[in-house]
Amino acid sequence: MEPETHQFFPMEIFERKKKIADYYWLNVCNRLDTYHPELTYPRNERGFWKSVEGEPASLVYSMEAIGDHHMWVDKFAGPTFMSDTFAARLQEAGLTGISYHRKEQA
Repeated sequence: MEPETHQFFPMEIFERKKKIADYYWLNVCNRLDTYHPELTYPRNERGFWKSVEGEPASLVYSMEAIGDHHMWVDKFAGPTFMSDTFAARLQEAGLTGISYHRKEQA
């Protein structure tokens, strides 16, 4: 869905010196700040940080910041994210071993 953006590296998996599988390592090459600028708080110049118990906190991702990207690493959140469109395609293809968690977005 994003040709020539991400990198795949072949890997060989070994167990006790015996090769047991061939895999590919995926290097996601989009690095974005996708926190919504008004709806995410508390926030500082380094991103979102854990709130103090009893104080208000909100973590919302910006659809505008995500734009047309289908896979990215958020600069502050850390893990790899994917669009609903890309997740649906992976599920339709029957790909296993991936867990999906929907996040609040605006």
